[in-house]
Amino acid sequence: MPGEVVYDYLEYEAGEGIATLPIQVYRSTGYTREYGLHSWLRRAYAADAYMGPADYHAGCLAEILFAARGYIVHNNTRSNAMELKDYIGKPTGAGRVHVERGAVSRFAAAVTDDNPVYADLDTARKAGFDAPPVPPTWTFASQFLGTRPEDQPEDPTGGEGSPLMKIMSDLMQGGGLVLHGEQEFRYHKPVQCGDVLDWSGKITDIYAKESKGKTMTFIVMETVFCDDSGEPVVTEIFNLIHRGA
Repeated sequence: MPGEVVYDYLEYEAGEGIATLPIQVYRSTGYTREYGLHSWLRRAYAADAYMGPADYHAGCLAEILFAARGYIVHNNTRSNAMELKDYIGKPTGAGRVHVERGAVSRFAAAVTDDNPVYADLDTARKAGFDAPPVPPTWTFASQFLGTRPEDQPEDPTGGEGSPLMKIMSDLMQGGGLVLHGEQEFRYHKPVQCGDVLDWSGKITDIYAKESKGKTMTFIVMETVFCDDSGEPVVTEIFNLIHRGA
């Protein structure tokens, strides 16, 4: 097939090759401030992540060159948002977290929130709480702070994990950029230390928009945290965007 010639010709990634060869020749001196060859290597890696891998651009070039000669070269790495809509409603996971005082106070310190209400019991009670409350974004990190393996629910994905990884993997086959769109926390009740929360997540929407000649694919996920009575206490809405190359 004629397109294979272009793919083979451009398979060698010039940026990375030019940066790595001098480092191999000069060895450790390539990593010193005096020469700075490593800086060019990092630029090559960053360009690959930001603008897409070389094989994707080779495919685009093949389309342009051979379309002019009457050939049709298909680039199968481009995803269709309509096909991705099959993922709407799919679960992203479920779990149980214990709201522990030590984890809450460390999280507050990590996000540089020095309000004593998150660590001091007397301050929390004076503020109207029974125990120290959690900072506003705590639930997003709670799976890493209060999970106990012995009391986790059955995995609703059947062991496949969140479909978000599969969606992004498919989209990134054609290169592009992943962006954090927006994130929303809706508090229905205060969350305090000592609470036990059950959470479940799902993909609620997938849609695409055109922006400056690029396709922006939006994936919206919702995670609901409930207390021991089954009442929702926090709803997270998370929007991840893929910007086509």
